[in-house]
Amino acid sequence: MSPDILINEAKPNLTLADAFFSQEQAQALRNKLGAGRFSNQQTQVKKAKRLELPKEFCFKFIEEHPLKQSNEFHLWKTTLLKELSILAQYYKENPITSIFFGGGTPSYIPIKDMEDILFFIIGHFSVLENCEISLEANPDSISNIKAVAYKKMGFNRISLGVQSLNNKYLQMLGRPHSAHDAQKAYHSLRSAGFANISLDFIWAVPEQRLKTWLDDLKNAVKLAPEHISAYGLSIEEGSYFDLLNKDGKLKLACEQEQAQMYKTGSAILEEAGYMQYEISNYAKMGYQCRHNLGYWLGSEYLGAGPSAASTVGNIRRTHSADLEKWAVDIAAGFAADIEAQSRNEAYTGISNYTTEHLSKTERICELVMLRLRTVKGLNADEYEALSGKNFFKEHSRLLKLLDKNNLMRIKNGHVFFTRNGMLVSNSILEHFFRNIKENQAKLTAGK
Repeated sequence: MSPDILINEAKPNLTLADAFFSQEQAQALRNKLGAGRFSNQQTQVKKAKRLELPKEFCFKFIEEHPLKQSNEFHLWKTTLLKELSILAQYYKENPITSIFFGGGTPSYIPIKDMEDILFFIIGHFSVLENCEISLEANPDSISNIKAVAYKKMGFNRISLGVQSLNNKYLQMLGRPHSAHDAQKAYHSLRSAGFANISLDFIWAVPEQRLKTWLDDLKNAVKLAPEHISAYGLSIEEGSYFDLLNKDGKLKLACEQEQAQMYKTGSAILEEAGYMQYEISNYAKMGYQCRHNLGYWLGSEYLGAGPSAASTVGNIRRTHSADLEKWAVDIAAGFAADIEAQSRNEAYTGISNYTTEHLSKTERICELVMLRLRTVKGLNADEYEALSGKNFFKEHSRLLKLLDKNNLMRIKNGHVFFTRNGMLVSNSILEHFFRNIKENQAKLTAGK
């Protein structure tokens, strides 16, 4: 039985693709996707200075809810499509460079519904043929049939939330899948023809030691994905791990061992051909995540769904995480908000989401924070163009101290963290932010 038949069998008699398009148009879209016109080869991201103008956008879909009830799912889907239709009124001519389904458990969304949403985007926006179309997926949600369906639908990049290939640590993290499930899901995606797969891992898990973490990485390298993300465990205030840690019951590796996990792990990945391009991300040549690079390089982006954020110009909008509140906003004042945002104006109506007009100081701090997350670092010319200040003069004392302690380096007009610096990047950034805020306040007072 062919994959096309399998997909069609999962479809009802009438889908949204059929409702919005004629029979010929709907079939043309299917042919376009099935023919693989979306390249899974990565292209160079535009320079940040070209991304300051609202010409190129990426989408990120947020699904933070279990959506177990059919009425909740119906509300989510219909509201999402309404939100997209409003966005299309203002941004349909802007080339879409990346589409990202993430933030929750999008791989649990039924195939036909995922297809409906993707077809809607392609029919209403200017999606580039080499657009990066990513899906975050849990290993336990991937089957051979689903993998084939995603490929035929048009997805060309999958981010698989493996977290670990050791069952002990998967159980520690409360993950529903096993190491075998993760490997099975990976091979299903490969068999379906995916040539761009990312595996997500977490290190410094309770009871994990340097050797077991490095074994995890070595097993990941054997699978030969194109991209690997490795995040240090973050213990959130009030979480179960936080409570255990405060009671002295959480067995974590000491800071020195955690530092070795990061540095030695990074070295192993680079030896295997995965070049680090951001604090927690490594990729084979040509397979950096274009969507995430857009964030770090300051690209404008549109978000849709509960909890989603959008940044266009100096305006940032963040939706409520509550499904019903988000739905009310989309049904009420969202169109007026988007119209105001298209003019780079803050929406003044009543809503459940937040709309911020980013100040110059906030934009400078974000520029520093986002660029320094990358291995390439911050371009001093870009900093001066935005702030009106010379970065090296403004932060000379701090830079000398960081260089002396092997935490930061300067080369060819760029300032960047060493691997040691990346380990304590948040603390270092706070010092930069303090300097920036003080200096911008002096400039404002002097006017």
